Amino acid sequence: MKKFAAVALLLIAFASASAAFAGADAKATLEQGNQQYEKGDFEGALTSYLSLTRLGFGGPALYYNLGNVYYRKGDRGHAVLWYERAARLDPRDSDVQFNLALARSHIKSEGTNYLERAATYFSENELAVTASLFSIAFFGLLGLAAIGRLKGDVWPALLISLSAAGLLVS
Repeated sequence: MKKFAAVALLLIAFASASAAFAGADAKATLEQGNQQYEKGDFEGALTSYLSLTRLGFGGPALYYNLGNVYYRKGDRGHAVLWYERAARLDPRDSDVQFNLALARSHIKSEGTNYLERAATYFSENELAVTASLFSIAFFGLLGLAAIGRLKGDVWPALLISLSAAGLLVS
């Protein structure tokens, strides 16, 4: 039993150490990418930032930096992609929204509709909570209708709550 505890303790120590080194390496890579960007080495910055995403790191700041690099390189499509990813995680960041609008203005498209703009205003967590509430309302109304507690025409309310939940989830 003591050997098992010692081995488990060693494994935990090695796992913690490797996680700490990975975090330190990621921070160094991010700083290197930032320095390359400031010097105008956009290709080097792009390589540094993309290596972080391949390692599983992400977040609105990294995605914003990737959008900036692609924008500076003239690749507006990829810039919009990374700005949208940043905006999805932090929809109220004014810098991200400004740069996203700027990059989109350089791309010819049919534009976004009102539902798409409304969906991108809220974060994924806010949309998930709202969809859950509509789903609860749907199943609650369905349950009340099944046991005969609701009088009148309940089907429009059921359809509306189910449709709203479906729109938010998609």
